[in-house]
Amino acid sequence: MSTQDIDVNGKINTSTVFEHPLSERVRLLLRLEQFFKRLAFHLEKDSIWDTHAAISVLLRLVDACSRSDLKGELIIELNRQKDCMLRKHARPYQHLIQATTEELSTLIEKLIDHDGRLGNHLKSNDFLQNVQQRCFSSNDSNIVGLPIYQLWLDLPPEKRRSNLLNWLMPFKLLEASVTTSLANIRSNQEKLSLEASKGYFHQTFTNDQMRECQIIQVQCDDDIGVFPKLSAGKHGMSIQFYAWDMEATASQRSKKDVHFTITFCGV
Repeated sequence: MSTQDIDVNGKINTSTVFEHPLSERVRLLLRLEQFFKRLAFHLEKDSIWDTHAAISVLLRLVDACSRSDLKGELIIELNRQKDCMLRKHARPYQHLIQATTEELSTLIEKLIDHDGRLGNHLKSNDFLQNVQQRCFSSNDSNIVGLPIYQLWLDLPPEKRRSNLLNWLMPFKLLEASVTTSLANIRSNQEKLSLEASKGYFHQTFTNDQMRECQIIQVQCDDDIGVFPKLSAGKHGMSIQFYAWDMEATASQRSKKDVHFTITFCGV
């Protein structure tokens, strides 16, 4: 994701924040977050190609829900966050996090009360199942494989949007759970300004240093023209910065010293 800031001379500096999840659960949360952001973007547009793209993301969302015990994973993560917050803010300071813990409790209760897997409501939708099989079964998605899909895409934009919103309504609980979970993770930060000598940085961790970290963010100024490749475990982390060149056949590790900001996020 891209960020902007203005220096003392009034110059606008842009930078990119690269996020590295430290568990498969958080990786899944980030993937789901991207699905919802892409859906929100395409739903604002009227063209049939935006609707086609929204359908593609919707079907990917349904597939992601069917491939794992997503509801169980969310309940575990939200419960873990709630317990961590209550331990960190012992009485009499728990009123400071009351709104957050109450929100977590509400989401947990709704997930427990939800009948079946998240996204199951679309498994019996013959129209979407046919679209999945005929138009998105290969790497090359198209609209010519199913005439009824072409007919639906020719409906007025407001009708297509209404259908999509109805199909997405039962995912609101999932979206709220993902959004809240990632917001809590990102709001607890430890930020450091560092330098990678000749494009390489390594750091060893103490036993407790990474216990609560769930996402590592690496932020670089865009005018440097590099991107990071990060590997991390409970004992240490290494980052290699590669020069970005569209004309090159392969990216090369930067030979320059790279100034960057690293942020450890986690509840």
